[in-house]
Amino acid sequence: MNTQKRVFNKLAEADKVELSTQKIELGKIDELIKANDRAEKVLKSSKGVIQDLESAKKKSKKVLADIESEIRNIKPIKSDVFRALKELGGGKLLAPSQNPDYKKSVNIQNDLDSIYSELSRLLK
Repeated sequence: MNTQKRVFNKLAEADKVELSTQKIELGKIDELIKANDRAEKVLKSSKGVIQDLESAKKKSKKVLADIESEIRNIKPIKSDVFRALKELGGGKLLAPSQNPDYKKSVNIQNDLDSIYSELSRLLK
């Protein structure tokens, strides 16, 4: 009888250990499910960011081409105006501040050059 009692006690302890192990394993599965949910959210967000970047890259390339075109267009016109201002000044150079359109042209070209450089750097 005493032996039987010891056997039953040992079996009960073994069941308790096994149930505890299963409980821990179920807890780990719950952690995995939560981790998967978080990872899926990050994945979806990452895909959206990639699409946004690809779209921005395409737009940036178009802007670069437009800037190049405008710089090519404005340089010769600006040179012609510069020469005309010099001739009007009787051989003396008129200051750009005396002609607001010329001054504006210089500022615009400087801004275009800066934007072009920055976009080119970002697209590398």
